[in-house]
Amino acid sequence: LYSSITYTVYEQFVRTEVLDGAEVSDEELWESYQKTNMEENMFVFSYLDGETADMGTSYMLYPVRGLLALVIVLCSLALGLYFMQDEQNGIFIRLPLNRTVLGSVLYQMPGLVDVGLVVLLALFFSGVAIGPLTELGLMFVYLWMVAGFSDLVRRLCKKQVRLGALIPMLVLIMLAVTPIFMGAPNMKWLQLLLPPYYYINALHSNAYRI
Repeated sequence: LYSSITYTVYEQFVRTEVLDGAEVSDEELWESYQKTNMEENMFVFSYLDGETADMGTSYMLYPVRGLLALVIVLCSLALGLYFMQDEQNGIFIRLPLNRTVLGSVLYQMPGLVDVGLVVLLALFFSGVAIGPLTELGLMFVYLWMVAGFSDLVRRLCKKQVRLGALIPMLVLIMLAVTPIFMGAPNMKWLQLLLPPYYYINALHSNAYRI
């Protein structure tokens, strides 16, 4: 990978740190470089429980689970906007779903189930899924968690305009704080409020393992 760059680094290191000014031809240095064992992994990833990640999967795919978890939250918040619109249009006059938490959560479930199935397919096709039963159980719990989180945010916002303005901010906060890429260990108090944090850690964290 990037052989021209790695050879330049290798050459500078050998000439300055190893040879200490001794003269070696470029041909000899290149031949030595070619014999160097480059079969080992340049990057090794491990989870919070110490388990080493399968390097058979491209490291570019490791954020997939977190990003897909974020997509589910985004869809749930969008469903909250639709809920507010239906509430304003008087849809719930005869079916008062807006009076109970369970009713508003159930309102989201048909849409969330569709999104959850698509996410599961994406996990399996990308090769980062663990196992069918584990993924289904985790997704079942996560959908209810996200629906409850979205309902709470909707009730706190009270207005469509406020919720619509808050959604991009929430997405950016989750990207920065939850361990999708790097995470923010010093902001554990904020991580505990966000559903993707639990979904990402549910498989490899001793504290949240399912």
